Amino acid sequence: MYKVTCPVCGKVGIPDYHHSDVVCPQCGSDLSIYNVIDQISTEVTELSSAKDLAEAKVAGAKSDEAKAKKQVKILMPIAAVAIAATAVLGCLLLLKPSDAAKTDVVSSAEYIQLQDSISALSAQLNAVSKDLINHHSSVSDRSFLYVVRKGDSFWSISKKMYGNGSKYKQIAEINGLTIDSALQVGDTLKIY
Repeated sequence: MYKVTCPVCGKVGIPDYHHSDVVCPQCGSDLSIYNVIDQISTEVTELSSAKDLAEAKVAGAKSDEAKAKKQVKILMPIAAVAIAATAVLGCLLLLKPSDAAKTDVVSSAEYIQLQDSISALSAQLNAVSKDLINHHSSVSDRSFLYVVRKGDSFWSISKKMYGNGSKYKQIAEINGLTIDSALQVGDTLKIY
């Protein structure tokens, strides 16, 4: 049977903090930040799955790059909250209230444990950030074919794929066309 150990004080047999919010019964550390980090890691793993990339290519409605940017916009606030929570947790745990409502600095052993915990959290957040950046890079290196629809122009395709129409010349050039070339419904264009 798997026994969960508190990453702050090392107590064995605490509830599993990877799947629910837990406060260590020995040191009183709020371990909910680890649950948040695990959720972020899971989302990054799901985003990089081949299935998601294949569905994005088949759909053709949005480019992989636009989808990745949207996913980055969603995950970055989560990562920011996790970082902020880590900082607040570290600050709160460094101080504990005394009987006279004053604050005393925690013992050096507790301080070292807290520093180790914060370092571990920072390392996990850095790993998640690197995974997210690598996923974004791998998606932006891919191309796919776009099928021209009724009413499409190089500008409207650029707007759909990149969020603005400024890359319309690039789309034409990549496909060996000029911006004056007529697009026909059913034509296929390579999009990066």
